[in-house]
Amino acid sequence: EFLADIQAVVVNHKGDLVDLPELPGTPAKEIEVLADKLKTTEEREEQLRAAVKELVKDIEKLRIAYDYFSWHLQQKKARTHFAGTESTIIIEGFMPKAAISKIIKELKNEVTENFELIEIDTAADESAPVLITNKTLLRPFRAVTDIYGLPKYDELDPTPYLAIFFIVYFGMSLTDAGYGIIMFMTTWAILKYLKLPDGIERLVRLLMYGGIFTFSMGILFGGWFGMTPEQAPGFLTTTASDGTLAFVGQKFNALTNAMAVLILSLILGYFQVLFGVWVDFVYKFLRVNKKEALLSAFPWAYSLTVLAILIMVLAGVLPAVLQTPVTYLFYAGLLFLVLTQGHEKTNIVGKFF
Repeated sequence: EFLADIQAVVVNHKGDLVDLPELPGTPAKEIEVLADKLKTTEEREEQLRAAVKELVKDIEKLRIAYDYFSWHLQQKKARTHFAGTESTIIIEGFMPKAAISKIIKELKNEVTENFELIEIDTAADESAPVLITNKTLLRPFRAVTDIYGLPKYDELDPTPYLAIFFIVYFGMSLTDAGYGIIMFMTTWAILKYLKLPDGIERLVRLLMYGGIFTFSMGILFGGWFGMTPEQAPGFLTTTASDGTLAFVGQKFNALTNAMAVLILSLILGYFQVLFGVWVDFVYKFLRVNKKEALLSAFPWAYSLTVLAILIMVLAGVLPAVLQTPVTYLFYAGLLFLVLTQGHEKTNIVGKFF
């Protein structure tokens, strides 16, 4: 019966109402119990800290021991792929197709000619390991692919396709030629004078490429260490056609013409999506399932392409005479989408929705 009055007092004093768990004792007793638990926990924490101080003295030995026993465990697991008799041995495993001829040559030259290499189909419940091979220029972009996870064995390697978009967007995010120069010179020196692990080396090289594009975008957007043209040295500036001072090579001014930058970003984003759906269609058509490609991927690729053409006509980039036929082509694309999307559903209700 006092609840309403208590709530009013709490609200008037800007307090918070808290639901406590149902406990057997009085508040004083429960606080005492919790205090004992807290004291015990703190004592245990101190014991663990003392133990850590002792163990950390041998951290390098512990790491070596961990590696040693991990390798032995891997060896034990690897033996499950071996079988043999007194005079034969059978090894089963995956290898890249490109390596088969090399394996055969090395076995003949260095081990024995008495062997047989048999290719067998992958079992239904087996997943083949993934080995991605990229050209030297694209290899640093594996760092980006690795962040999102490697594709499955039967999926497309996205590295070559994401490379150009990633590096352009990286440069647009910074848009400062001065920072780009520093980034390039620093990463170049690291690669030149330091020996790095493969994964770190790829990431540093990617940043070096990023420095180049950051410099290029900085030129286009007029970014030099955050300076305005009035603050910059004379050799970096020029007089524009409208009489204002601008940076040499500057084509966009985000401060005075933000809309142009937004439109450029929208165009690049749309083109990336359009590129992605066409890659999806071509890959599915050539490597997966032609029917699936035509019914699921192609309608989107077609519709988005026609929409891009229609936007260019309306914007005056393409002749206005194309507006009527392109509009009808776009309507056909929308109808195509309605008729094909959901074809994989098993019942008519699922297909309809």
